[in-house]
Amino acid sequence: MKAKWLPLSAAVALAFASVSASAVDFHGYARSGIQTSTNGGEVYCLDTGTSGHRVGRLGDECDTYAEFQFDQTIYNKGGNKFELKSRLGWGSKQENNRDYQGNDWQIVSDGNDNPWNGQRVALNELWVNYNTDAGYSIWAGKRYYQRKDIHLLDLYYINNSGSGFGVENIDVGLGNLNFAITKWSQGSGATSDGDSVYEGTYTTEEACKNAINGKDNFICKKVEEEYEAYQIINTKTEDKYRRHVYKLDLRWNGIPLGPVGSLDIAVLYAMPFVSEKQQTDDKYADITRKNNGVFITLDHSYNLTTDSVSLMNHFIAQYATNGFAGDVGQFGNHAGANYHTGTDLEGVRLIDWGTLDIGNFGLGYSLLWAHLDSSNNSGWARGYSGWEYSMVVRPEYKWTDFTRTTLELGYSQKKDNANGDPDAYKFTLAQQFTPGKSFWSRPAIRFYVSYLGGDQFASIYKDKNKDGDEYQITFGSQMEAWW
Repeated sequence: MKAKWLPLSAAVALAFASVSASAVDFHGYARSGIQTSTNGGEVYCLDTGTSGHRVGRLGDECDTYAEFQFDQTIYNKGGNKFELKSRLGWGSKQENNRDYQGNDWQIVSDGNDNPWNGQRVALNELWVNYNTDAGYSIWAGKRYYQRKDIHLLDLYYINNSGSGFGVENIDVGLGNLNFAITKWSQGSGATSDGDSVYEGTYTTEEACKNAINGKDNFICKKVEEEYEAYQIINTKTEDKYRRHVYKLDLRWNGIPLGPVGSLDIAVLYAMPFVSEKQQTDDKYADITRKNNGVFITLDHSYNLTTDSVSLMNHFIAQYATNGFAGDVGQFGNHAGANYHTGTDLEGVRLIDWGTLDIGNFGLGYSLLWAHLDSSNNSGWARGYSGWEYSMVVRPEYKWTDFTRTTLELGYSQKKDNANGDPDAYKFTLAQQFTPGKSFWSRPAIRFYVSYLGGDQFASIYKDKNKDGDEYQITFGSQMEAWW
């Protein structure tokens, strides 16, 4: 009997040998923390990782989030290499700017409000990259595509990610050219019998159920946990059409500008593909709109590194039309990822951000101004005319190679004809422990106190506490890591 197992044992040994010879590259990012409010009750944040943090992210993150990247080289011979790249993302539930973090058993489940259910999980990337012996690469699949972000704000000012294909790093002497096509898919979200909310709001569940009066597909749902208010919801959706938008992406990266740095140019052009049948259905007019649009980004970068100074600065100018304009013309995160149905829109955005390390002193900074132009001037929202700006600075002093004290100050304001140009501001003081003095040294363990205020935060928070306070003071701890 032992002899019969010898071939199998040899096969297993060979399999383990092949795995160890071609190990999986493991990379990632993670953050997690705990905080409490001096007002008691729940902790609220002004912004989220989805929207970006307009007054800075330090002390304004109410979630746990992690990404795990696994890359495997499948073939490498004669200058030709094929790689499989994948990335998994996980995050705690984020809704209504509240801290939903629970205990050690937060699972991926059914989306209920229970803090141990409804967490977020995603396959963020799954693509194959072919590095050719000529120096350029060919790729296809689902990926994060050449994203550009401001770390202090957790804001991606260009992010054309998703499913697609492309060619990268074509050497043209002055920098390199990159071409890609990605797809954005958008559902109608329409219901089979009117709107998702039906016939108003009721003060008791009994009154709500009586109003349904036996109609199929309708249920009563509590609007807010804090209030006795119920709405009738239509549970039967009819996602009759999906609009597929194909985005052409052309990048010219690394254009040398001599002693003043380099320039990256990105041009995106969106083309909604809509059938004649979709266009003739008036009920779905918005989702079937053929509103082509363009998104242009000029990104100038400058870097200076000496024995005592490390400086990095980016100045960005962006212009977008139609479905791209709403994210560019305001403090919009992940510009280029989505393509909305808006028309006759123009967005402009100017950004300057960077980092500086001089001896024991460090500084991170970000300045953003945006303007959205529309024929509708009634207020501020996506699709309306208005401006918005954000200013954040993060000075810090490094006491040793492992300890630093950090202060982050942020202020933001936006045009709102209806509510008097509301603002927001934040002050955060943190003691951090990091392996090294660089601004980018991670992992970091930090302990902080943070103050959030202003009209924008008050609109989220003042009805959530007994005294009607329009500000929040929090004490917290957080770890952040990338590897």
